[in-house]
Amino acid sequence: PGIPLNLVFPNSEIHLLDSTHKKINAVKNIIKILDLPSCFTIVSRLEDLESKWFGSFDIIVCRSVKILPKYKSVLFKLIKSNGKIILYKSKSIDDIGQFKKRRIHDVSHPAIGERRIVEIEI
Repeated sequence: PGIPLNLVFPNSEIHLLDSTHKKINAVKNIIKILDLPSCFTIVSRLEDLESKWFGSFDIIVCRSVKILPKYKSVLFKLIKSNGKIILYKSKSIDDIGQFKKRRIHDVSHPAIGERRIVEIEI
């Protein structure tokens, strides 16, 4: 969701993370075509991000499968205090009980089906 977010919020710095070089190269081309100077890419797995990124982000938005403890730990290191983590999930949310401050938004649309957006406050 980073590119659409950068189109809506062009003054926000957006960092897009993926471990696949091929995907990141495609995203870089889109960023260049759309002329998004505040949109950046990072090739890495979440759990392998360098410590220089710790405490760097106000909001983290991610497509979410099951949130394992190793991912939760890294997400909490990356987010600034008073930040938010937004998880784009399917209907299954059995893994979010581990987060104390959370809000669940149910979304239904013919194009995407039923989804849940989980908002976690730090």
